[in-house]
Amino acid sequence: MRTAVLITSVMAQATALCFAIAETASDSPSQSNPSAGSAQASPVIAVSPGVLDFGLVGVGRTKELTLTVKNVSGATLKGKASVPGPFSLVGNSYSLRSGQTAALTVRFQPTAEGTNLQSVVFAGADSPITVPVLGSAQTPPPPPSKPRSVSKPPQKFKETEAADLIVRFYSDDTSYLVKPSMMDGKFRSICDRSLVLNTARQQPGRGLAAIVLTHYPNSGDEETIKAAWRKELRELGYQRVVFLRGRNSMDVNGLLVLDDPEPSTLAAGK
Repeated sequence: MRTAVLITSVMAQATALCFAIAETASDSPSQSNPSAGSAQASPVIAVSPGVLDFGLVGVGRTKELTLTVKNVSGATLKGKASVPGPFSLVGNSYSLRSGQTAALTVRFQPTAEGTNLQSVVFAGADSPITVPVLGSAQTPPPPPSKPRSVSKPPQKFKETEAADLIVRFYSDDTSYLVKPSMMDGKFRSICDRSLVLNTARQQPGRGLAAIVLTHYPNSGDEETIKAAWRKELRELGYQRVVFLRGRNSMDVNGLLVLDDPEPSTLAAGK
């Protein structure tokens, strides 16, 4: 009888111990799958365009194109891009949340002629992404040389004998008639403009007329003076009107011939 009681007591203690173990196990986390419910998606990267073609670039010159990086996963994407020369990156790191994009500038700066083919490598995802980049380089032709300007030597008047009329004009509207001579010897008559033009009208030959401009400082618009003499003498039938720069001397040989915006030779009747 005593043996039966002892057996019953041991069984009761074992049953209580089993319940205690079961209760403890139900209160603690599961050890069979420690990552269950806590797994996170790996970052996934997408890059566009799939190929970057720089075309032809001059040696020593620079061209830049852009690649767009996008995080197409739910996890944060952090990484860097790299590329061998002669290509380079203007800023190479990125940190993107889901759906975000970033632009990376790729620079091509060749130092020698030839075709260059490399790859931009994008890290940060489980599998790195590579984008081919290519470009050709050629030495640019030298810039066209500017034509050398040939300065014309100043033209000196040598047609005193051929001139039908020579007038020295001053800025105070005084006109000295040098040819034809109105008196004998070295003295030349001093005439006003109307008398000079009247003498010009009487000349049998009307091929060349020379007007020597002798101006005082701040004497006014020289082009206006030229235009007035040119108009009046051409209306009288003179075929050429030449303007000279002179001083007070009556000798006109060797005087500088001034530029005339209009042709010096006129067709008859114009």
